[in-house]
Formats: sequence, structure tokens, C-alpha cells
Amino acid sequence: MPCYPEIAVSPPLAILLPFLLAIAVLALGMVFVMVRWGRALLDQPPRPQAVRSWWIAYLAVWALLVAAFLGFLRKAGSTTPGRDLLLMLLIAAGWMAFSYGLVAFGRALQRANERAAARASEEPEASPVPDQPPGEPAPAPAPRSRFREIFEQALGLILALAVIAVGSVLPPLQRLHDWTQAHQRPLLWITIPLGVIGFALFLGCAIAMVLGQGTPMSRREIDEMDRRILEWSMGPASARASVYRNFGLVVGTQVKDSGSFADIKQAWTTRAWEFSPRWRRMFLMMLATALLFCGLFGSLFVIAPAGVQLLLGGAFVYAVARTAAGFARA
Repeated sequence: MPCYPEIAVSPPLAILLPFLLAIAVLALGMVFVMVRWGRALLDQPPRPQAVRSWWIAYLAVWALLVAAFLGFLRKAGSTTPGRDLLLMLLIAAGWMAFSYGLVAFGRALQRANERAAARASEEPEASPVPDQPPGEPAPAPAPRSRFREIFEQALGLILALAVIAVGSVLPPLQRLHDWTQAHQRPLLWITIPLGVIGFALFLGCAIAMVLGQGTPMSRREIDEMDRRILEWSMGPASARASVYRNFGLVVGTQVKDSGSFADIKQAWTTRAWEFSPRWRRMFLMMLATALLFCGLFGSLFVIAPAGVQLLLGGAFVYAVARTAAGFARA
């Protein structure tokens, strides 16, 4: 009796499309419910009934989302339903922990604002100093032309594509890519926890800074901060042609702390973290940033093609070299 080899056949798109649409709709619904649940937790005065209702809705949407993902994976040909379920439950638990972290950060902002408002009401209002000439505002930087921004972005994109193209044909990088693909799972088990630990540590230090020395921000200051972020991400010319406004509940607290490379070196030499909460927090945030940076770049490096690995590796080496050079010159 003839024996034919088994050939794996991918399911047609018509079978997978309903699951993809369901996942997209449920993901949007999950984000909406998460925002409403977070706002219910931050409402003053608190409303336990609203918190309970949105929490039940949050769990229900996640249960439907996990079921949709499991159905998609089963139709796609997955033969490990137990491992798929465990992976989806871990993703759901991680997302909910992230949501709780955001709520904790929002509550910290609210408490810092309340303490600052109480201190401001207790302190006497300072009388204005007569005949004091107003300080001259710093001159605004010259606006950059839209053509120059487009040219710089296009040049950066061309250079990145050139690096990726060169990396795709180099035999050493091909061997490195083959090795990372063969050991992808154990490498990701190292890089992903590094990034998660770094993010959690950084968020905890940020909450501690807000609770310790945060000052409340007005609605105008929050809008101005968002405008600067938009300008930094899109460029001055694109930001001037855009409109960004906050609606609904907005809470903001600003914390300012800085230290030069020389200050950090001196604090490390004198073991300042043993007696100074500020430097203890500063070194913890530096450690968190390093862990998050290594975990993020490491995970992308492991799953990326050979050319993108060259681009990521070059960016990582450049950032580390610049930081080391700054500490050496300080």
C-alpha cells in the first residue's frame, strides 16, 4: 500500500478572518473597559458599585479575548492547547498587573496633589516685591523648515535601510542570526523578564518620587507638556499643523531631579545610597533603566532578521559607548 508524506496545509483566510475580526473588536473593547475601570478607581469620591461593574466587565472581555485567541490558534493548526492557554493567561495577568500599576500611579498623583494643595493653603501668600523688573523671556529657537525635517527623516530612513541591507548579506551576521533562531526560546526567557523587572522597578521609583516631592500641574501645564511631546515625536513643523487636547479627567504632577555624570560618580564613590534616599532612588532608577533597555533591545535582537540585528546592535553599542565616554570625561 503506498505511503504518502503528510503535507501541512495552512487554513484559508475565510476560516481565520472571523477570529481575527473578533480579536480586533474585543481588543478595542478591552482597552475601553480598562480605561473606564481605571477612571472608576480614581473617581473622588469613590464609587464601589461602578468599580465592581467595570471590574466584572474587564474580566468578561478578557475571557472572551482569550477564547477568541485560542480558537484562532486551533484553526491555525496549533497542537498544544494547554501551552496556548497558559500563555494567554500569563499575557492577561501581565496586562492586568500593568493596569493596576497605572492606577497606582494615578492614585499617587492624586495624593501628591492633595498634599501640595494642603501645604499651599497653610502657607501665607507671599506679597509681591515692588519695583522688581520682570525677567526677560528666553528667545525662542528659530523654527525649522518642513523641507529640512522631511530631508533629515528621509536621510535617516535611507541610512537605516542601507545598514539592514548590508547586514542581510554578511555571512557572520547570518551565522549569528541562525544561532539566535536556534536558541530563541531560552534567550527570550532571559530578555523578557529583564525588561519586565526593569519596567516594574522604574515605575515603582517614579511613584516614590511623586509621593515624596511631586508638585501638582495645572490643566494648562499638562496641555503644554503634551504639545512638547507631540513636537518632539513629530517635529516642530508637523506639531504646528496638529491639534492635541485632553478631555475628561486629567491628573498631573511634576517632579524635577537631575545629576551630572560627575555627581553620579562622586555619589557612587562615597556610597551615598547608604544614607541618602535621593541617591538610593537615583541609582535604582538607573538600574531599572539599564534592565529595561537591555531587555527591550535584547528581545528585539533575538526575534529580528539579520539586517535588523545589525541596526539594533549598532544602536545599542553606540548608546553604551556614549554613556561610558560621558562617565569617563566627568
